[in-house]
Amino acid sequence: GKVAAEGWSKLADTDVTAAAEHFQREGVAAIVYTPVGDGATGGAGMQTAAEMARAIAIPVIAAGSLASLDDVRALCKTVGGDLLGAIVGDGLNGGALDLAQAQKLADSLDKG
Repeated sequence: GKVAAEGWSKLADTDVTAAAEHFQREGVAAIVYTPVGDGATGGAGMQTAAEMARAIAIPVIAAGSLASLDDVRALCKTVGGDLLGAIVGDGLNGGALDLAQAQKLADSLDKG
């Protein structure tokens, strides 16, 4: 829940939501949230992203490890409609995730 800096090697005392609120006041158009460290992927990191998105008015995009449709389901369950989107790199690069299927699933879960 703290801001990481300098290549994620140092943790600041600043809470990520407080940092997001600061950046919003400074005029940032959107925030890409990337959880780092042990347990960074999955529920805990995405829960923090969802909390941040609920606390600010600017869009939040989650970056993490979405490598399967199960990961997409878990993300949608955790954050609901609170995020603008998610960055899906590794799952596409490795061929484990079909983007069209992932988007269709996310859209159906967002409406549910």
